[in-house]
Amino acid sequence: MGASGRTSKYQLIDLFNDSVEVTDLLAYYGYEQHSSNKWLSPHSESGMAGVFVKDNRWISSHYSDVVAGIGQVSHDGNSCSGDAFDLYCFYEHGNDRTEALKALGEQMTTEDGTSITLANQRAYRQAEEDMLLSRSGIVLDNLISHARTENRNIRNIRNDMDEDFLPYKELTSSTLQIEPYPIHALGGVLSGACQALSQTVQAPIPLIANSLLAASALAAQPHANVEQIHGSNTVISCFFITVGDSGERKSAVDRYVIKPIIHHQEELTREYKKKLKDYSNDLQIYNEMRKKAIKKAKTRDELENLLAEIGEAPEKPLHGLILCSDPTIEGIYRQLTEGQSSIGLFSDEGGLFVGGYGMSESNLTTLARLSKLWDGANFDRVRAGDGISIVTNRRMSLHLMMQSVVANEFLGDDIANGQGFLPRCLVAFPPSTAGSRMFVDKNPDELPEMQAYYKMLTNILEAQHPVDQHDPQQIKPPVLVLSPEAKTRLIEFHDRVEAELGISGKYAPIRGFANKIVEHCTRLSAVLMIVECATNANPSDLTIEVSTVDNALLLTQWYLDHWLAINVKHEQDHHTHLASLLMDEVKKTQGHLLPYFYKSPIQHKGHNQLRNKDNLDTAIQTLIDHGMVRLVGKKHLDGAMRQEVYKLRESGCETCETCETMTESEGDFEEVPQLPQVPQGVEVEN
Repeated sequence: MGASGRTSKYQLIDLFNDSVEVTDLLAYYGYEQHSSNKWLSPHSESGMAGVFVKDNRWISSHYSDVVAGIGQVSHDGNSCSGDAFDLYCFYEHGNDRTEALKALGEQMTTEDGTSITLANQRAYRQAEEDMLLSRSGIVLDNLISHARTENRNIRNIRNDMDEDFLPYKELTSSTLQIEPYPIHALGGVLSGACQALSQTVQAPIPLIANSLLAASALAAQPHANVEQIHGSNTVISCFFITVGDSGERKSAVDRYVIKPIIHHQEELTREYKKKLKDYSNDLQIYNEMRKKAIKKAKTRDELENLLAEIGEAPEKPLHGLILCSDPTIEGIYRQLTEGQSSIGLFSDEGGLFVGGYGMSESNLTTLARLSKLWDGANFDRVRAGDGISIVTNRRMSLHLMMQSVVANEFLGDDIANGQGFLPRCLVAFPPSTAGSRMFVDKNPDELPEMQAYYKMLTNILEAQHPVDQHDPQQIKPPVLVLSPEAKTRLIEFHDRVEAELGISGKYAPIRGFANKIVEHCTRLSAVLMIVECATNANPSDLTIEVSTVDNALLLTQWYLDHWLAINVKHEQDHHTHLASLLMDEVKKTQGHLLPYFYKSPIQHKGHNQLRNKDNLDTAIQTLIDHGMVRLVGKKHLDGAMRQEVYKLRESGCETCETCETMTESEGDFEEVPQLPQVPQGVEVEN
């Protein structure tokens, strides 16, 4: 008992822990004992005992227990620990410490058989009477009247004296944690070009690397398919998203990187225009000959013979366009039927596409079609006017550069993630290099590393890729196979990632992307191999060796961990956004109650996002974690008893001069809060 004769909540917890063995509770709540001090959590999926007991406390290395929220989480977030009360609070009261303390106060008794709750109530009332009577010249009625005038009753005074806020932390956007990009894993030519552009253009290295890999994938994609670890073959097209704000020199990097592609496109376009004139003349002659044959023929058989002598209609030349930046799905279809069989959707202003016409027609349809193109699936189309048509064996790589204001919304888009488009993308969101870019008087074009890159990419682009003998637009490339050592390495990588995809696994939050990470790695392996064999884009040796796969593994591991960091930042920033909204809404909807507030007005009148229960709970918990809000419990506000009242750290009522709302001045509060007695037929609003 405390000096006042009351049992505090901390003493109550100590009494409970002294009277209950942790091991008894572990067994009761389904933990499986594996040795004298090792237990297996019922939440675990690994089957390995990770709960240890010492000195009547427990510590769990099961990440599933951390996720569940049992006890106190360690600083590194990989374990949690606690005492018997923590187990009782979680399993009996859903982690509601107030409810758990209330229940214990009613169940545990003093030596005379009185419940601790009732004893606390009696001790509190006696202490209040003694305090009031000891103040000379002040009558009890006058003190209470003064408290009402100031809108601070005895309960409020006590709450102010007994505040229990967590340490204060400002609500700010989180920082994206990024590991150094494994530039050496790009291979000799690409790593040299990356270093050259980093030293001259001075853009972030991951931004440069994404551009180089995207351009290489575009050039390489018609030259090979690749074997996967489960035996089937896939295309080697790659999708990339690069985030950089204005001034990060995205466009400058892109201009240098795609220069050979632009040059090749210009050559194809000149050739197309030249052939188009011949085609127009040949088509006119062909049509005239058909008309004469139709007039001349007297029977069907005679017409068929004459048409056979004329032969097939001349083939229209293919348009030379390779790169497109803001197409619709219909535009992509037309490009793949009337233009090159291997194209790239490349844009240094990805917002044009994400927020452009192509996406506004129907996000889901557009993203689903792009996902199919990544898969290498057929492009079928059924239209009332055009009928049924199917485009097969085409290739498309993608690289969207966008600013963070666009990326933050797009990377968190439920449709883009849930449909599967974003898991098909390798994303780079590097920190800015602004402030460290001192002037460098060098032209990247003149550097030998860039000259080697230009030569390599040109060789791949100009090399003839295999096509179907009956339809030159259908790409029919050879299949690159994995060496036994390379395949083993990829299988080991697959199993390591898969082991972290459970509900408590490291990569569970990005399961969609992690499920495709081995295929990403396999495709990058094929691209890296073709880049290194650029003098012969169709190498006679079609085997991908383990050294190439090891480089691809380093790259994909970086993208995997980077995507996880982006996901964590997005979630934290979302929580911060909701918390900021809540602070504004509390002042708007309950300014007359400050520093106290409760949920109902926000759920009914607040911001749309906060009317969702999960969002509101997240916002409140974020403010609690930042030491800006604490749970008070029950309190009489707005003319009714509210069961879940919160208090802002900064108290004060700035929206009104006086406040008629009162809280009850009776001593109906204690260390263990009690539910008020409510007459039948009367509802209590939470």
